[in-house]
Amino acid sequence: MLMIQSSVIFTLTFHKHFVIYEVRGGNYMESLISTAESQNPQTSDSPYSANDTQSQYTLQIKLRSSVVEEFFDVPRMKIHRWEEAGKIQAGHEEHGSRKIRYFDAENVRKMVDLLGRKQNVDGTYTYAIWHNKGGVGKSTVVFQLATMMSTLMGLKVLVIDTDGQADTTHLFNAEQEVPLDTDDFIDQRSICDILYDLMDPHNHTEESLKESFEDTKKTILPGLDLIPSDDRVVELDYDIRELKGKGIITEEKGDESFDLSSVALLKKFISFVQETYDYDVILIDCSPDLGDMNVNVLFAADCLLIPVELEPKAPHSLKRVYNRLIKLAKMHESFSFEKLLIVPNMNERHDVKAVVQTRIRDMLPNFSSRITLTKTTTVVKAIGQRLPIFNYQDPNAKWMAKIPEPAKRLTNELWDLCHEMLNLEEPKPDHHGLFKPKGITNAQ
Repeated sequence: MLMIQSSVIFTLTFHKHFVIYEVRGGNYMESLISTAESQNPQTSDSPYSANDTQSQYTLQIKLRSSVVEEFFDVPRMKIHRWEEAGKIQAGHEEHGSRKIRYFDAENVRKMVDLLGRKQNVDGTYTYAIWHNKGGVGKSTVVFQLATMMSTLMGLKVLVIDTDGQADTTHLFNAEQEVPLDTDDFIDQRSICDILYDLMDPHNHTEESLKESFEDTKKTILPGLDLIPSDDRVVELDYDIRELKGKGIITEEKGDESFDLSSVALLKKFISFVQETYDYDVILIDCSPDLGDMNVNVLFAADCLLIPVELEPKAPHSLKRVYNRLIKLAKMHESFSFEKLLIVPNMNERHDVKAVVQTRIRDMLPNFSSRITLTKTTTVVKAIGQRLPIFNYQDPNAKWMAKIPEPAKRLTNELWDLCHEMLNLEEPKPDHHGLFKPKGITNAQ
């Protein structure tokens, strides 16, 4: 037990309450617990009631009319005709003395259909976004890819967050507000609940799987759903390891039966989703480790995307990742990927980074993406506002200002990466669906 003998000032910020406590000797932890209890009244009108925490998880995307015209290269009059015909509907916001027109995600998707730009994807692509190193931008990449694929490409996307830090869940504004001194997650289910359900073979029926999925899924945007995560993933990782040899999931090969209980639990769920729902893409955000939960993710995914920050030790980290994949492939014959992409992320034009990128491409030439995602402070600002990069606008800019050039550049890079991931036709510089670099026109 921690004892504080001298005077301590403890500052607690909690749901808009700012409280300062002074503890002189005595039991510090008891003071902390009593403080938490005083801030968590068990009443029906508590600010942490289920009704409040389940209120609104949907992201708000508002693309200005001028941005839509530029990105899709569509004349303003055509958009007006669609509005007059009731095919789309613009929203309006006051900006000083002017009224700004914008389109939300649902209406942007309608325009994608009207323009015949919805991408045709063959089957369901299931991507794990994984690296054993933290801070390489996995969650940010998942957030940007998912919002772009669903809104600008018209695809149906499912994101599954399996990271105990739940950064992706936070970015999609779907995290659960939990009071101090409680493990109560109220009514919010997560990927943990789905996998705990699957640990009971009685829950492997189609009806049980569907109920588990529907009770956990959250609709973030039109065409974009999320299975959230929470910090119970740490406990789940241990519980998955304990399943080894229990025969919950087996694979028959000839006369032999192989127990896959500890590696194929998530694959059981993903296979059900692929067969039952019409998702074009499933993106799985992973924690930065080599634990049993991530082994389940790697078994469930058809494809693997590895974001890499171009720092001097990046090639060494990639060797560890590659060796881990080789080890899993040798242990289990069914372990394989249709596509593996190593994507340099947060790149800057710097001699050292160029050398590192060359080393990676020389080391793993067959798996290196042709796309490099640029580092820009704009994406940090956009993420801070929970906005896709294509929806970011400098709040200090004039009302008529469009998306900043760094945001356009990264949008183009992400757009190209989407095409590479989904084996779509490679976009051309004047391809519909790009912010054209300055100087490029349709005539060129």
